[in-house]
Amino acid sequence: MDNDNSTSVTDVSPAVLAAMLARLGKRSDLSRDERRLVFASLREWKLEDECYDPNPELIVKIEEFRLRIETEEKAKEAAKAANKKYTAPRNDGKLLEEILYLALSSLQDINRIKSYSAAEYQIDLEVSGSGGLWEWMMKDFLNLPGDTFVAEAKDYGIPIENKYFSRLVYILDYHINKDSYLGIFFTREGASGFPQPDQPLKKMSGCLATQMLFRARTEKFIIVFNKEDIYRLGERGSLLKLIRAKIHDAQGWAGKPLDIDKGWNEIDLPPHMAKYRA
Repeated sequence: MDNDNSTSVTDVSPAVLAAMLARLGKRSDLSRDERRLVFASLREWKLEDECYDPNPELIVKIEEFRLRIETEEKAKEAAKAANKKYTAPRNDGKLLEEILYLALSSLQDINRIKSYSAAEYQIDLEVSGSGGLWEWMMKDFLNLPGDTFVAEAKDYGIPIENKYFSRLVYILDYHINKDSYLGIFFTREGASGFPQPDQPLKKMSGCLATQMLFRARTEKFIIVFNKEDIYRLGERGSLLKLIRAKIHDAQGWAGKPLDIDKGWNEIDLPPHMAKYRA
């Protein structure tokens, strides 16, 4: 009988895989071939559904978020029909922050969720983890180095502006763990410059241009969830699938022309400076 030491993905039982994952989490005696076999098995078994299993509280909060937006949109339409000015209700953003926390805490193998704040900005969450599922999620499914990422919630009625986006760029670049290669925005209406669904991207501007320039320099990603994405977070595996899809989108936008000089035009030199011109 031939001595064939090769092992296929289908030969790995759940019990054996669990034992290998436990060893993988300890980062100790797992061989390179065993590590490759573990990740291949996880890819075939689609364990993104196991890595993200939304808790019931998150599903309740998502529905509350959806109903709030629908109520506001109906009130806005009614005001328009009556030819009246619409005033949006005061929004402190706490509901979307709760959704952000509950969604990230639904990931498996999390070690900690830390919050940072400062006078001029706030990072809502820095997330880190360890263990076999976390390593597979970050390195194999999302194809990202490092084991941490940062996230922030901005519940505005318009796409977030570049000044908020640029702050997260700065924080991810200089303040947070150097092993963080991902930043996530939870928003209601997305961010400036990002294309609408089913619309081709012709030029990059606003937050999208900032994202692409940042990625070109650092190989890090900042992605944006809008309300439609957030509505989907009650589905198993959805958070990871959305993150990967948005990273893929960002990779596909590379090479598009930049449109970052809008409003920058040559003018005559002002008199108080022109008087010194020879």
